[in-house]
Amino acid sequence: MLIEKTLLEQFNINEIEIQRRMELFKLTQAELDLLAAQQPIIEQHLDGLVAKFYDKQTQFD
Repeated sequence: MLIEKTLLEQFNINEIEIQRRMELFKLTQAELDLLAAQQPIIEQHLDGLVAKFYDKQTQFD
């Protein structure tokens, strides 16, 4: 199955919603740019990061 929409489109996330989420997490555009620049490093470690995240989430049952 070919998905022709981006994740933003699939989840109906528009510019207003992005700004709302940035305010919620107190993120600036400069901080988002910094995160985006780290994408290759994050991708290398993503499986481990996700596993640790869910391990923490399931500790609070």
